[in-house]
Amino acid sequence: MADSVPESTKSAAGADRLCQVKGCAVVMRRGQRVCETHWVALPGDARKRLSMSRHGPIADAMWSKAVAVLEGQLA
Repeated sequence: MADSVPESTKSAAGADRLCQVKGCAVVMRRGQRVCETHWVALPGDARKRLSMSRHGPIADAMWSKAVAVLEGQLA
């Protein structure tokens, strides 16, 4: 399976990583996928679903869709 996380956002365990939205250079804590600005820009129902999602292929697909929406809205 192809890794959909851009190489620039990967980091060593415990290290900080960048927001997954293309062009955003905000450094986040481990476990976060998008910065606070992009998180708030998501519709409330999307934030609710994503905050309840677990790790795995379904959660990854949900996050990929959310990042695509954000890149379309804020790029």
